[in-house]
Amino acid sequence: MSLAIMRYLESQSQVKSIVQKFGTPGHSSIQDVDNLHSQIEKTLSRAEVFSPVVLLRTLKLVNRRAPLHIIQMRDHDFFDFHQPAKLMKFSLIPYRQV
Repeated sequence: MSLAIMRYLESQSQVKSIVQKFGTPGHSSIQDVDNLHSQIEKTLSRAEVFSPVVLLRTLKLVNRRAPLHIIQMRDHDFFDFHQPAKLMKFSLIPYRQV
């Protein structure tokens, strides 16, 4: 993740910083996420999904009052940072203390 953020900052000159926030057990908005997952599971349990198009259409029906904003990712949206990250010394950064 560190390499991905580093590369993003290098490619986007208008972005000067990125703030990462990490949830603390017992102090996060996990209930909202659980509620959404429950709604998705309920909708999918009543649908037959045989293709990505049907999945997208079904997800749009999850909450009609506040529809989900669905972004369909393409091959060019995915990056493999595993090998380049090995060349960096990220293992020396004490992430638990930062």
